[in-house]
Amino acid sequence: MDTIAMENSKGGVGKMAGRDSSLVSCLLLTSSGLVVSGSWDDTLRVWDPATGECLRTLEEHTNSINCVIETKVGLLVSGSGDNTLRVWDLSKGIGQECVEVWLLKVAKSN
Repeated sequence: MDTIAMENSKGGVGKMAGRDSSLVSCLLLTSSGLVVSGSWDDTLRVWDPATGECLRTLEEHTNSINCVIETKVGLLVSGSGDNTLRVWDLSKGIGQECVEVWLLKVAKSN
């Protein structure tokens, strides 16, 4: 396992300890200062960059995570190779964070 170090332009330093860096596919810095990593192992992880502690692992996707964003109301939205968008509310209890799932279907035109 690796420690992924982060440094901002003001000299602030953070880290994510115990994460295989080859698995990380996307990163998000939330408005509350947490870091969310999306990974090729189908998980999202929520980190405290000051301590390097993984606070939560979100495991509802069944394929790699391709993107993650934060909405204006503080929800997270992740997109995955499993053709879903999942909406996450971190104020919910462990295991209840996924509050909505969108299935993406592509219709081919002739």
